[in-house]
This record gives sequence, C-alpha cells and structure tokens, in this order.
Amino acid sequence: MELSETLDAYKDAWNATSEAETSAHLEKAVTPDAVLMDPHGVFTGTAAIAGFIAAARQKLGSAQLVATSSPQRHPHAPWIRYD
Repeated sequence: MELSETLDAYKDAWNATSEAETSAHLEKAVTPDAVLMDPHGVFTGTAAIAGFIAAARQKLGSAQLVATSSPQRHPHAPWIRYD
C-alpha cells in the first residue's frame, strides 16, 4: 500500500461513523501492534486505537478530519497535517 493510501485509511478511521467501520479502516492503515502516542496516552494495538478514536469522536461530534498537506516521510513515521 502506498503512503498516501495508508494515510487516507487512517483519516477514514477517524471520520468513520461506527466502531466497526473505524476498525476496518485501521486494519488497512496500521499493523495489529501499532502504537499511537498522544498527549492523552499511549494506545497499543488496533482495538486500543479504535477505542481512543471512538472516545475522541464523542467529543468532536460531526467534525471531519481533512488533510491540509501532502504526506511526508519522517525517520520514524509518516506525517501529514490535518485540520
């Protein structure tokens, strides 16, 4: 999968309207042992990341994640700006 496709799947996980849809997109975007490091905690594995996204979505309401830059590769992870 190309970097842009991976980042699109991750964005789609955040914009999903159900936990099942979020999990399906995450399975395309990250490995089962992926780690999300956020100021709110460290979340390991797709189930933990999906749970974090679900909790955040409750606070975000109908807000949508939109990419505002082109994907870039950094030494340890891909990077893209979202608003």
